Amino acid sequence: MPISNRPSTVLDQANGATTDLGDGISSINPDDIESISVLKGGAAAALYGSQAANGVILITTKKGSRQQKGIGIELNSNFTLGTINIFPEYQYEYGQGSQGVRPQSQGEAISTGRLSYGEPMDGQPSIQFDGVERPYSGVSIKDNIKAFYRNSTNIVNTVSFSGGNESVLYRVSASDLQSGAIVDGSTYDRQTANVNLKAFMSDKLSFDTQIQYNYEIGNNRPGVGYVGTNSAWGVYLLANTVDITDLAPGYNPETGQEVEWQHVNQATNPYFARDRMGNQDVKDRVIAQGSLTYDLLPNLFIKADFMRDFSSWREEDYYPVGTAFRPLGTYRSQEELRTRSNGRLIANYNTTFGNGINLTAMVGGNLERDILDVSNLIGSEYIIPEWISPVNLNILAPSKGFYRTGTNSVFSSLDFNFKETYYLSVTARQDQFSTLNPGNNKIFYPSIGGSMILSNAFDLPDVISFAKLRGSWAQVGSATVDAYAINQLYGFRLGGHLGVPVQTSSSAISNPELRPLTSTTTEIGFDAQFFDNRFGIDFTLYSKINQDDIVSTSIAPSSGATSTLLNVGEISNKGIELLLTGNPIRTSVFSWNVSYNFAYNKNRVLTLAPGQATGNSSLLGKDSSTRFGRSYEYSEDGIRVYNSLSGYAMLGPTMPLGIGVPPYTMGFENTFTYKNFSLNALIDAKFGNQFFSQAKQYMWRFGLLKETLPGRDNGLTVEGVDENGDAFSKDWPSSFMSTYYNNDGQYATNFMIDGSFVKLRSVVLNYNIPVEKLNFVNLTTAQISLVARNLAILYRNSDHFDPEQASDPNSNSQNFSGVMLPRTREIGFNLRIGF
Repeated sequence: MPISNRPSTVLDQANGATTDLGDGISSINPDDIESISVLKGGAAAALYGSQAANGVILITTKKGSRQQKGIGIELNSNFTLGTINIFPEYQYEYGQGSQGVRPQSQGEAISTGRLSYGEPMDGQPSIQFDGVERPYSGVSIKDNIKAFYRNSTNIVNTVSFSGGNESVLYRVSASDLQSGAIVDGSTYDRQTANVNLKAFMSDKLSFDTQIQYNYEIGNNRPGVGYVGTNSAWGVYLLANTVDITDLAPGYNPETGQEVEWQHVNQATNPYFARDRMGNQDVKDRVIAQGSLTYDLLPNLFIKADFMRDFSSWREEDYYPVGTAFRPLGTYRSQEELRTRSNGRLIANYNTTFGNGINLTAMVGGNLERDILDVSNLIGSEYIIPEWISPVNLNILAPSKGFYRTGTNSVFSSLDFNFKETYYLSVTARQDQFSTLNPGNNKIFYPSIGGSMILSNAFDLPDVISFAKLRGSWAQVGSATVDAYAINQLYGFRLGGHLGVPVQTSSSAISNPELRPLTSTTTEIGFDAQFFDNRFGIDFTLYSKINQDDIVSTSIAPSSGATSTLLNVGEISNKGIELLLTGNPIRTSVFSWNVSYNFAYNKNRVLTLAPGQATGNSSLLGKDSSTRFGRSYEYSEDGIRVYNSLSGYAMLGPTMPLGIGVPPYTMGFENTFTYKNFSLNALIDAKFGNQFFSQAKQYMWRFGLLKETLPGRDNGLTVEGVDENGDAFSKDWPSSFMSTYYNNDGQYATNFMIDGSFVKLRSVVLNYNIPVEKLNFVNLTTAQISLVARNLAILYRNSDHFDPEQASDPNSNSQNFSGVMLPRTREIGFNLRIGF
């Protein structure tokens, strides 16, 4: 059940379009950010509507200031270096080979290039993939990883100019980011320009505008998963007596042909994947927004907002001639022109009447329009081997897509405040979606919330500085469906048939009855401060029900299709959130601030759409991120069952193996300040989740892990019961260990990784240079910082891998990890000065 957990990102009130190869936040220069806040429930729903189904991350950028004397200049430089810090543990007792025998010829060396089921290592000369004899000795996976990968680097430089007066406030910035990944030749560069302007055109009329331009270019992004460009397949799955540098340069310089090191063509020579295969993506993005605010009365204003987010994204990737599994080469390019336009009109009224009653009323409307124009080229068979171009292909298949969607919305809110003690907020919104049929495309959702400041209402003990009770009930509606998905789609087969155009139908069956999903959240909680605000507590208890989530569901191929979209019923999330803050020590020269946050979430699928109870990944009563698979079969007495003919353990039924989204999360942060120094340290943790590791599965099958050592010396005896429940025993000779452990690859429980961890996530040491003592320069601020991230794993219950090494942290794919790039520890410095 692939459900996205990603919140919407709003930049200065503008909700930009979703972007490729990132989540949109990566396009924002951190030096331009003033603050980041999270909105949930009614506060998010009223203004941002369907985009707020998973909450809103509200990013506010820096503005100019009237307090600035003249033009303020700020320079910020940051450099970090990343080093690999997690390595799997391999066995170095038995080397390359199969069935207990080392390779006897070059052909055998290639056919066993990923297998370490050979003889005991003895250091004697042994033939390898290239016909050269080298010592039959262990080569550390740590050494191979360090030999192939490099340290990553990240360099960011930003300059900004800001100022203001009674008529105008402004800030202009430019930034350059240059990033190099751990894979040599893989880079990402981003240049950003940002203009923030606020003009007071009269006592009643003001104008705000922000324009951001990004130019981003990525070169040779490393592939992930089971793809030819993923060099990690070769690095991690190389036989344990082979030095990876012997695979370089990965191709024959005279012919360009890939040097094969094993017999599976798709597992590309890592040097060939790194240095001969290529890709590049380029994105130009402009986010322009403006607003006019006019005060009709002292307590009534209208505000008109407009935003346009336009991006042009172009990607090209290729396999050259000589690629083992694509000998004649391939080419692919894609261009996306994406535009999101938002227009919003708001009227806001504020008044105080009666005995201390304050009322704020807001009403508005919003029009959102999205356009996506996609052009694709896929081709193969280069005519001239070394010329990478679409005009140099024998086979070329173009395709085109154009998608237009829109959402019309009206919304309102009422906020009451009685004597700064009792608060009530009511919101309502209606959205109309173009992606659904007219009979189902509207949804109305309200919210109500209230709070009471206990410390104002009652005479509490002096130890209580502040206390508040709060509660809310809020709905959010959304339609997470692509344009035209409710229609049966057809395309044209390239070349047709005998010169006659031929249309092909989509493999997905349309569902015109789709309706919007609804998310209903109920919260209660309290905030309190004690001992003159030296200790604080913030507690929330919540329940969230998602109804009619729209997901793609597999259907029987006998129907003539493979999938359809369905509203899947109800999914529940219930949990608590706790934040503790403290200031144990506070003197004129030293302070210590501490905070601890804890969250628990219980996710359950409550109901499914008719016909979904079977054949769907998430079953009733289970967590929606549950990973399913098959394990060993056991008798009623808990004894493993074996096949009496093959001697292998029997496969049990499909069963839940674990959940991908951690139910428990927590963080512990300390900040110490002494005169001009400050030290911040953050520890975070997650518990209770598991993921399936494809990398561990292959390492196990290929005899690389220590778990595959039993039986290598004198064979292995397995005992249990057979299919009939009778006692069973079989002796596996040592020469069959490669077959035995390869068969283990089908038992998914062997490869589930505990995702629990406690990490020292970051440490930052700041020194504020006393600029008042530097009379020879006109500095207003100066700070130098030492920064470190992912410093150490303080606790983990997993072997071989980083417990965060799952595929997609924003969806239920957190329950799966492919053969991924190694994780890194980053250490660097930051320098910020102001004039």
